[in-house]
Amino acid sequence: MKAHLAPRVAAPVSPDTGVFVNRVGDLPLVWVMDLETAEELRAMAKAMGANWERGVPDYLREREKTRALTRHTVRVEAAYVAYDLWTSTEVSLTPAANGWREGAIQTRLYEAHPLALYRDRIAALTLASGPAKLARGQTGQFVFALRGASGAAIAGLVPAEVRVYGPHGQEGWEYGSQTLFRDGVLTVPLRLARNDAPGAWRVVVKELCSGRTAEAKLTVIP
Repeated sequence: MKAHLAPRVAAPVSPDTGVFVNRVGDLPLVWVMDLETAEELRAMAKAMGANWERGVPDYLREREKTRALTRHTVRVEAAYVAYDLWTSTEVSLTPAANGWREGAIQTRLYEAHPLALYRDRIAALTLASGPAKLARGQTGQFVFALRGASGAAIAGLVPAEVRVYGPHGQEGWEYGSQTLFRDGVLTVPLRLARNDAPGAWRVVVKELCSGRTAEAKLTVIP
């Protein structure tokens, strides 16, 4: 990953928040990090002075017990929609001054939290095409489409997962994958084995920004 050309796309609000911006292709990927404040660093140094070997780990364990979760406020350039990749949800942002919007991110203590930024809100995930029937041993292709609130395809890369289920609801792990939409299109190949069970199968795609899902149903014939 390379440093993003426009680091102004995101910024921290409070001193205990770190914001680092990378890019994957043209996608800004923002890491929101829990940082030590000056007060916390002083407390850590005091713990080390009291017990050189165990002071710091004991201090950190106690902090984690009392405050495992922490909230960080970040600014995002108003042109972007932000998605929390850990929870697959859109981040709620409210207007702020000078072309920013602000929102709170909840992280675990010392955690780095990834946000993906897009210029269009993800609005629909649909099956565009795919076979209704496949014989065992054959290969089929299923095409899924991801569109924004503008009606256009979502530009850039969007992370997704594919899961395939057989006729008795069992997951075919060998057919699943972690993958990417590219400019709003995901093609899922399904190459059936000759001994796969006949019956009703499902190919389920979940995009990992907004959490939307879509599925293709097919009948596997002997």
